[in-house]
Amino acid sequence: MKEIAADYAPIVIHKSIDGLDLKEVFPIGKSDLLAFYYPTHGFTAPWHIIKFAIKIPRSLGTSAVCIPTRASVKFGNFISPGLSGSAAFIIYLVLILKSFAIKGFTALDMPSNWFSLHPIQSVESHKKVIARAKRLHHSFAKIILSGGRKWLSLNLIYEAFFGLALFPISILYLFVGRIFLAKLFFANKNCNSCGLCAEHCPIGAVKMVGKKNAKPYWSYNCESCMRCAGFCPHNAIEAGHSWAAILIYVASIPISFLVFSTIGGNLLILDFQGTLLGTFINTIYTYLSLITSYAIYHYLIRIPLVNRIFSVTTFTHYWGRYKAPEVKINHLSNKAD
Repeated sequence: MKEIAADYAPIVIHKSIDGLDLKEVFPIGKSDLLAFYYPTHGFTAPWHIIKFAIKIPRSLGTSAVCIPTRASVKFGNFISPGLSGSAAFIIYLVLILKSFAIKGFTALDMPSNWFSLHPIQSVESHKKVIARAKRLHHSFAKIILSGGRKWLSLNLIYEAFFGLALFPISILYLFVGRIFLAKLFFANKNCNSCGLCAEHCPIGAVKMVGKKNAKPYWSYNCESCMRCAGFCPHNAIEAGHSWAAILIYVASIPISFLVFSTIGGNLLILDFQGTLLGTFINTIYTYLSLITSYAIYHYLIRIPLVNRIFSVTTFTHYWGRYKAPEVKINHLSNKAD
């Protein structure tokens, strides 16, 4: 977009939202265009993207487009479409309430970086996915930058249908799933405590914990963007599958059943099991179990034998990591172009 915009506008400002002071960009006028790019997580926009959109000042009819990226995988000559779900629509709703004029819809199919779910494909495959995305997006960008609109398309119908169908999953991800995924990460024996993961986390979710040989600790607000894993110089970051199995078991214990059976016997089990009160108790327990279990796990994983066991029993120990071709860690700093 930046490359094409230079042919249409005298001033093009390109900034990362990481640590961005909104006063550096806003206010912007009615003749300007706001193009907002961000990833999709859990078939919706990540929490920190939603919160950033809410902080954007009201406009005076400024044009805007939102472009979520979505995970794509190459199979032979076929590049699968990703799925952004409600990622664009929820941000558009926020911007419409702030009087922005929405000019169109599209989503970018980019290489999937979710190494905790599947093996990472080759760099050659990544480049082909990116080249296709660039070609398709240039066509969209030229329409928008020349003052046109781009709404009706198969892409919009596809995303609207699945976005609505998957909306309950998106809500569950925002409130529970993201916390669970954040608690899967740990550093294997290759970690040398360099701290790059914490320094370059876009939302400050990674902390270096420990006075001696500090190790990364992923806090509950981690969005699983995989930047830390992709740029770790020693491939030291794992997403533990064996640990996930234990965490699922611990977090899914029907604690309300145990509470009610202890204080009132079978009658109370029948009365409260599956009720709003029971759901509330189970939800609180789920949050506490995830956070507490990982805190204990973080210290146990520092024991070499424990670390080794969990490292060799996770698929990510044998899979690669995604790093965008030709992108270096210093490219991610917040500088205007």
